[in-house]
Amino acid sequence: MHPDRSDQGENLPERLLGEAEPERLLTATEVTELFRVSSKTVGRWGRSGALPLYRTFGGHHRYRLSDVRAFLGLDAEEAALDA
Repeated sequence: MHPDRSDQGENLPERLLGEAEPERLLTATEVTELFRVSSKTVGRWGRSGALPLYRTFGGHHRYRLSDVRAFLGLDAEEAALDA
Protein backbone atom coordinates (compact mmCIF):
# COMPACT_ATOMS: atom_id res chain seq x y z
CA MET A 1 0.00 0.00 0.00
CA HIS A 2 1.20 3.49 -0.86
CA PRO A 3 2.12 5.47 2.29
CA ASP A 4 0.13 8.57 1.23
CA ARG A 5 -3.03 6.55 0.67
CA SER A 6 -3.83 5.49 4.20
CA ASP A 7 -7.29 7.02 3.94
CA GLN A 8 -8.56 5.10 0.91
CA GLY A 9 -12.20 5.89 1.62
CA GLU A 10 -11.79 9.61 1.07
CA ASN A 11 -12.10 11.12 -2.39
CA LEU A 12 -8.69 12.18 -3.80
CA PRO A 13 -9.70 15.73 -4.87
CA GLU A 14 -11.32 16.38 -1.50
CA ARG A 15 -8.27 15.05 0.32
CA LEU A 16 -5.78 17.05 -1.77
CA LEU A 17 -7.65 20.30 -2.14
CA GLY A 18 -8.73 20.36 1.49
CA GLU A 19 -5.11 20.19 2.66
CA ALA A 20 -3.81 23.09 4.73
CA GLU A 21 -0.23 22.61 3.47
CA PRO A 22 0.07 24.68 0.25
CA GLU A 23 3.76 23.77 -0.06
CA ARG A 24 3.01 20.04 -0.13
CA LEU A 25 4.41 18.38 -3.23
CA LEU A 26 2.12 16.15 -5.27
CA THR A 27 3.26 13.32 -7.49
CA ALA A 28 2.43 13.37 -11.17
CA THR A 29 0.01 10.50 -10.53
CA GLU A 30 -1.87 12.53 -7.92
CA VAL A 31 -2.14 15.44 -10.36
CA THR A 32 -3.39 13.17 -13.17
CA GLU A 33 -6.04 11.71 -10.85
CA LEU A 34 -7.04 15.16 -9.66
CA PHE A 35 -7.49 16.59 -13.16
CA ARG A 36 -8.59 13.29 -14.72
CA VAL A 37 -6.13 13.67 -17.57
CA SER A 38 -3.28 11.52 -18.85
CA SER A 39 0.23 11.64 -17.45
CA LYS A 40 1.40 12.96 -20.83
CA THR A 41 -0.91 15.96 -20.45
CA VAL A 42 0.43 16.74 -16.97
CA GLY A 43 3.98 16.38 -18.30
CA ARG A 44 3.21 18.83 -21.12
CA TRP A 45 1.79 21.32 -18.64
CA GLY A 46 4.95 21.03 -16.57
CA ARG A 47 7.36 21.33 -19.46
CA SER A 48 5.47 24.31 -20.92
CA GLY A 49 5.48 26.13 -17.59
CA ALA A 50 1.68 26.25 -17.34
CA LEU A 51 1.95 24.15 -14.17
CA PRO A 52 5.36 24.64 -12.51
CA LEU A 53 7.17 21.40 -11.84
CA TYR A 54 9.96 20.49 -9.49
CA ARG A 55 12.34 17.60 -9.98
CA THR A 56 13.50 15.31 -7.21
CA PHE A 57 17.11 14.17 -7.01
CA GLY A 58 15.93 10.95 -8.65
CA GLY A 59 14.49 12.88 -11.62
CA HIS A 60 10.82 12.48 -10.70
CA HIS A 61 8.41 15.36 -11.24
CA ARG A 62 6.56 16.94 -8.33
CA TYR A 63 3.95 19.68 -8.35
CA ARG A 64 3.36 22.10 -5.49
CA LEU A 65 -0.20 22.01 -4.12
CA SER A 66 -0.45 25.80 -4.17
CA ASP A 67 0.47 25.81 -7.90
CA VAL A 68 -2.16 23.15 -8.61
CA ARG A 69 -4.78 25.15 -6.71
CA ALA A 70 -3.86 28.28 -8.69
CA PHE A 71 -3.99 26.31 -11.95
CA LEU A 72 -7.51 25.19 -11.02
CA GLY A 73 -8.44 28.80 -10.21
CA LEU A 74 -9.26 27.95 -6.58
CA ASP A 75 -7.03 30.61 -5.06
CA ALA A 76 -8.73 33.31 -7.14
CA GLU A 77 -12.16 32.05 -6.10
CA GLU A 78 -11.17 32.08 -2.42
CA ALA A 79 -9.79 35.61 -2.75
CA ALA A 80 -13.09 36.75 -4.29
CA LEU A 81 -15.05 35.15 -1.47
CA ASP A 82 -12.88 36.86 1.16
CA ALA A 83 -13.43 40.30 -0.42
